[in-house]
Amino acid sequence: MKKSFQHVILIFFSIIFCITFTTYINSSLLYKNHQKVINFYDIKKLEYIIEPKFEKNSTKLNVDLYIELKNKPNILNMLYLHIPNKFGFAENLHRDIKNLNIVESEAIIVHTNEPYTKIIKNILTNIIHINYTVTCSVKNLKNMNGQNDYYRPILTKNYFHLIGYNFIVFPCWKYENQKRYYTENDNLNIILKWKNMPTNWKFANSHGINNPEQNLFISISNFIYSIYIAGDFIIKKFTCKNYPVFLVMLGKSSFQYKEFVEIAKKAINTQREFWNDYNFPHFLITILPLGKNHNYGGVSLLNSSVIFLGEKKELKSIDSIYCINHECFHTWNKGKIANYTLPWFSEGFTDYYAYNFALNTKLLTFHQYINIYNKTLYNLYISSFKDEKFPYYLGHVLAHNWNSKIKNKTNGKFSLDNIMHDIINKSKNNNKKITTKLINDIIKNYIKEGINEDIKKYIEKKQTIIPDKNALGSCYTLNWIKIKKGNKEFDIPQYILKSNPLIY
Repeated sequence: MKKSFQHVILIFFSIIFCITFTTYINSSLLYKNHQKVINFYDIKKLEYIIEPKFEKNSTKLNVDLYIELKNKPNILNMLYLHIPNKFGFAENLHRDIKNLNIVESEAIIVHTNEPYTKIIKNILTNIIHINYTVTCSVKNLKNMNGQNDYYRPILTKNYFHLIGYNFIVFPCWKYENQKRYYTENDNLNIILKWKNMPTNWKFANSHGINNPEQNLFISISNFIYSIYIAGDFIIKKFTCKNYPVFLVMLGKSSFQYKEFVEIAKKAINTQREFWNDYNFPHFLITILPLGKNHNYGGVSLLNSSVIFLGEKKELKSIDSIYCINHECFHTWNKGKIANYTLPWFSEGFTDYYAYNFALNTKLLTFHQYINIYNKTLYNLYISSFKDEKFPYYLGHVLAHNWNSKIKNKTNGKFSLDNIMHDIINKSKNNNKKITTKLINDIIKNYIKEGINEDIKKYIEKKQTIIPDKNALGSCYTLNWIKIKKGNKEFDIPQYILKSNPLIY
């Protein structure tokens, strides 16, 4: 009898266990099935309110982000947040974002294995209020030597220099491949407000001038692909076909606005004429002084070009002229023509045109132009395929070679310029993306053999490119000189003026 009772008890608890376990599994599956990632189509509006905090030894930005949803969410909904991570040469940008938190809400922030990705859960209301602080981790603002410095948030008592990528926290969503994305092209209502700013400060960004409150209808992609500056600075203006171009130099420097305006005006006017493209509601070019050094660089953003320049560089130096022309040309070649997988095209061809425009507008002499190209050949022949600047050098030489070949085959009727015009027209119908096949198909309209052989030899097989002997015209001859660098000796091609040899 006792054994029978024990048997009944055992069966009873086994049944209870099975029911409990089944309920747990079913509820877990139900929870998983009802979990929903809030995506672009669930969001009604984003609002950013930015307020400076001037402290004794530092300057910070307090940012309030309001994410308004179209409908009241289910408690099982969750939202992914992207924290700034990497832009240009700056890495770990998430370390400059401090005190990220949810304000007055039951919602919680969940950390992930990626320090730049957070998840918001337990969302009960249709407005999510997030607060965070933007800090400046650059140690020496008066002498920024590394590229890691000037791509970060620059916050001083006199001005702010920000790029969307380095300070904007924004919602993103998860697709089936488990990667987090934001939409590339879909526009969204985004409000940007600057609060309690010094009364003598001005504002300038990729979306307008001197407007402390902007109501934008823009994609998140373009919102972060923008420059944002504020401070006590002068704004200069000129027009190109009645469209305004604004110039700003930040901080105190030895640079002269007169020279800045001259170079920028020539670059903008010449390049827009080249592309026959004047459709820019406004355009902004900024110079961020890097201190007493020779560093320089730049980045092309939405409706803007950002220049970084050490004060030991004069504005009329070759490097400064090149940098402004190069970044402005990226408005098309990398902006309106997307070719991120072809750096020899996006960077090397941009170099070719940057120097050509500088020559045509008399910012460079022909003597300087030849020496620059000879230096490119020198750098190409002593560097390896893995070097960061190698695509610049290779593309620059390919552009000269193809221009010479097209001119020769068409008796001077066509040039590389025609190819570039055709490329931008084709890219409009190809979602802006450019491939070597598309470039070859276009060039075959001008020369039968195309350029596939060059692509195979110099890009795919990494063979050494030989410059076209006629690339610089009949007044120059291509010579080979031996140069010793360290323990290695190189044969370097150099262009020499026939009647009056240049010594490089």
